[in-house]
Amino acid sequence: MKYRKYIIMPMLLALLSVATSCEQEELPPVVTEGDVVEVTATIGDAPDTRVSQPEDNIYKFEANDRIHIVGWTGDWEDYNKPWEDAADTWWNDAVSTYNGYKWKTEPYMCWQNGDGLQHHFLAWWPENFVKSDQNLTDIDITLTGDYNKDDILVAKWNGTRPDDNTLKLEFEHLLSRFDVHLIFRSEYTEVSNISIETNLRNQAVCDFLAGTVSSPSGEGIMMQKSPTPDESYDWSGTCITVPHEFYGDLLTLNFTTPDGDKTITYEHPNDLIFKSGERTTLYLYVGKDVVVLGGVKVTPWNTKNNGDLEAE
Repeated sequence: MKYRKYIIMPMLLALLSVATSCEQEELPPVVTEGDVVEVTATIGDAPDTRVSQPEDNIYKFEANDRIHIVGWTGDWEDYNKPWEDAADTWWNDAVSTYNGYKWKTEPYMCWQNGDGLQHHFLAWWPENFVKSDQNLTDIDITLTGDYNKDDILVAKWNGTRPDDNTLKLEFEHLLSRFDVHLIFRSEYTEVSNISIETNLRNQAVCDFLAGTVSSPSGEGIMMQKSPTPDESYDWSGTCITVPHEFYGDLLTLNFTTPDGDKTITYEHPNDLIFKSGERTTLYLYVGKDVVVLGGVKVTPWNTKNNGDLEAE
């Protein structure tokens, strides 16, 4: 009897190892090392991108950065809904961590066997922004004013199993970036303690599956000094906002001069439309009692903000 016990236990452990190596609705026909999904991750077509920002609008993944990935097969619209039925679990559900060289995914994700079978993957950063069993079509967000924390990245992948088993995730910014460059006119000989408060919307609802943001609400986002200031300007600030259309009193500028503290309100003359994945930049001249628009530019978020100004 003891002899049989020692044979059975390793067999049970092996079966448990196979069953837990992939999060899925049904056990795939074969789970081998050759079925394991290998992960790469970028933003758009840029090389290894995200967290650190060594220069203007260039991001790089750093060691210990984490992304969450869920996957399913069949039609895209037939995604799992564990927020409605706890038993309706994802075929793949894992966290992938960058070690500085490659991505390590736990638990292992697996390709499902089948000729022409369509695989679908959805990934997001920050990894802990939302759990995989929460409603990924209805996520409430409130921005903090910290561009390092407010950025939300989403990637979607659809297709048949690639020959190299590599899942190439290309992340896009779900929200919108806003930048302001200030030039103080000759009326000012010395300026310090510069800050800008915006009246931009700071709340919304995200749908990861559709890649959309809706129901903008709330207002008030403080800009932060740009981490990569351009010496062509006296001050540069940045923030992240939710996609929405804005008109009216946009900014409140606060700064200190030798004569004391000063506050000037800036009203943008036209509508500003903030869209997902776009970067809106204003160039402003600060006079004695007025702020004048020098130009406005809208570019893809991941494009460096160079080139001629587009005056309104």
